[in-house]
Amino acid sequence: MYNSIDIPEKLSIILKGHETYFVEYSQKRKPIISLVESIGQNINAIFLIIFSICAVLFFSVLIIGNSSFRVGWIFIIPILFILGLIGYNIFRIITHIMNIDEAGGYIAAIEEGIICLYDENFEFYKWGQFNGKIDVTGNDEEGNIILELHEKEKSLLKSMQKNKYIYISQITNAKEKADFYLGKIMENQNI
Repeated sequence: MYNSIDIPEKLSIILKGHETYFVEYSQKRKPIISLVESIGQNINAIFLIIFSICAVLFFSVLIIGNSSFRVGWIFIIPILFILGLIGYNIFRIITHIMNIDEAGGYIAAIEEGIICLYDENFEFYKWGQFNGKIDVTGNDEEGNIILELHEKEKSLLKSMQKNKYIYISQITNAKEKADFYLGKIMENQNI
């Protein structure tokens, strides 16, 4: 029994044979909170770039001003390290800007857990992987839900570049669905 939304064929194939409670289309993949964190990280990267440029200029003066060829080459290693730091931080800024407005995807609540379809990629989370912390924002007609993963799951997923939470945005009856999610999570907690 899913909502009256059109779902992709790949998702409908996966949902066959599973008891499906509902399928939602989440407009965004990340909440505003993470966008603010992203801006903070970009500011940090900009300061590191400025510091790195100043350090390169300082070491360059030492190399140019030094008449001994051997002593001057000692300063090449820090310069290369700092140039690498500059390149890394520029890469971080570009990736944060590109991911600031990631499109959402389909979220399906099934008996075993939650299936997420983002850009043709599937992610599956069992109900027991969530810690029970659910944030709901919005009004009676439309809202957002954030389902947070256990700390252990966050550390495992961090290495695989997956989310620390599931964000479901701009859905109808968000409070009722959050209560449903909480019920399923509490049913499946490993105590």
